[in-house]
Amino acid sequence: FCTLRSRLRCEVIESEENNKVLGIHRVLNECLIARGCLSAFHKFDFYVDGQLMTQYQADGLIIATPSGSSAYSMAAGGSLVAPNVPCILVTPIAPHGLSQRPLILPAGATIEVGIPTDSRTLPIASFDGATNIVLDRGSRVRITTS
Repeated sequence: FCTLRSRLRCEVIESEENNKVLGIHRVLNECLIARGCLSAFHKFDFYVDGQLMTQYQADGLIIATPSGSSAYSMAAGGSLVAPNVPCILVTPIAPHGLSQRPLILPAGATIEVGIPTDSRTLPIASFDGATNIVLDRGSRVRITTS
């Protein structure tokens, strides 16, 4: 008996202008985009299938698979999802606003999280807690189901 689990493919892109891919990471649980060592919250431009959905103001965003829904995402207030449900979870960490709630998107969605060029600080991206990188202003992370 074998259970297939969905994974996420996360591309770190240098900027919207040159579209240069700086790295590709595959995760089983989650991609975390969060503030670094400074205590200021961040603004994150959030796109789904190329359309700007919102600008999150939060300590970070967790983009998780159903397998990852029982870890950091759940602790941050996200939904618990059965492993066989085809979806992507988006959970803001300590959002600064009443309308910024967790989302469950279809597995076929393409998510992009952009770092505004006027961002006060530089956030980090963490992939299953194993690889951490600093995201520059103007960069973005594109996330799809792998």
